[in-house]
Amino acid sequence: CKSVASFGDLTYFKEENAKQKIKSSIEKVRSEEYNSLLGIYDDDDLPLLEIKLYSGSRKEAQKTAELFKKHPEEIYRKIVDILISSEDYTTERE
Repeated sequence: CKSVASFGDLTYFKEENAKQKIKSSIEKVRSEEYNSLLGIYDDDDLPLLEIKLYSGSRKEAQKTAELFKKHPEEIYRKIVDILISSEDYTTERE
């Protein structure tokens, strides 16, 4: 089982990229309000990253979903980098 830190390694992401599935969609949450559903999955549909993001309008939700599909590697890396660079995470691993 890989840790979050090892998944944060861009090399691992690139090696696994061929096997990953990038999914993005939108869902209506209220009248004229939408969420963006974003995910990166391996071949067994194990979620490597899942995000449900309130996006406001349908247009913004669609834009968010499209951008996620265009740049999943960069988005994933930035999120993991932020998480593993936090002082709390670093202190716990020592």
